[in-house]
Amino acid sequence: MMDPKIQGAILNGLYNLSAPVQVECQTGNCQWDDFTTLAVASNCTNVTSISQIVCGRIHAGLACNYTTPTGFLIKSSRSTSSGGEKGTWFNSTARIHSSESNDGAAFNSSIISFATANMIGQYSIEAPDITECNMRWVGRHVRNMTVVNGTFNLGIIQDHELSGIPKSYGEEIQWASFNLSDETTTLTGNTTFSINAGDNKGIKTFLSDVFSSSLRDAYGLALYNSTNLTQTVEAISTSMTYAFNTGISSIKLPGRTITTEQYIKVHWAWISVPVVEVIMGIAFFVATLVYTWRRGVVAWKSSAIVPLFTHIEGWHPEESRIGSAREVEKRAKEMRGLLERDEDGGQRFRRIDA
Repeated sequence: MMDPKIQGAILNGLYNLSAPVQVECQTGNCQWDDFTTLAVASNCTNVTSISQIVCGRIHAGLACNYTTPTGFLIKSSRSTSSGGEKGTWFNSTARIHSSESNDGAAFNSSIISFATANMIGQYSIEAPDITECNMRWVGRHVRNMTVVNGTFNLGIIQDHELSGIPKSYGEEIQWASFNLSDETTTLTGNTTFSINAGDNKGIKTFLSDVFSSSLRDAYGLALYNSTNLTQTVEAISTSMTYAFNTGISSIKLPGRTITTEQYIKVHWAWISVPVVEVIMGIAFFVATLVYTWRRGVVAWKSSAIVPLFTHIEGWHPEESRIGSAREVEKRAKEMRGLLERDEDGGQRFRRIDA
């Protein structure tokens, strides 16, 4: 029986549903080493111009046969009656590539081939649009897979063609195994790939049902509604590959998380000048405190209360008559005084002439 997860992956690609790659990256920035895996690749080719089209009249209509370069035969017909026009508007036929007998033959890396003919819209029964597609197993080499700022990047993908490994005559077939078909290719990872023979057969059977269809069934309608058949088949292949990579027989690929740490580099030669300036300022402040303490000068804070308890000598009242705050600031810059003790032990400001 076919794995439901693989079946769901095929339908996800067919109906253009989202199937994101499952990766774990706690920091939002990660990277993985190069790896190889079994994957599904596909290609589609428009073969309208090189297909053979043979049409003939039938009762109240026309019938056509289309033969593609690889031998697919697609039949179509169209007729008109009192009930209206009826006929074939879209048709698809598939061929399974099978050599899975236990007669010593090798497995074929091709999964399925199919051809479609579209006879609606800008096309007609006599001038259809014909496409051939193929899906096959490949060895996929992935390099530089990363997550950057939370965005996944699959990296550089390179597919290598596979050839089946022959089985001994009479040997029970459990796995479909493949080697790289190009012996000169060197990979850092696996060069031999296998899939359960039962799963391989189930996948081919299900794909044959999908691609042998017409507008009378849901699969054919989905193929017909595809705006780009090549992209749809690629989406199916990609979705299948992701399903294999997260299946029960898959192996987790460890990666590396990348974090950002900030460092401060101190150039002591440049910072020495302000450091010395601060030290000298502290030393001057301490020396001032010691000097004033030895001279018996009382320490006080800059406050508006101090002048209330301090005598001011040397200034005449006429000099203190000021009309505005701006004049006060201007005159204050020209006034010089010394805070000292008077004969009675009090504090006074004594005028010092400039």
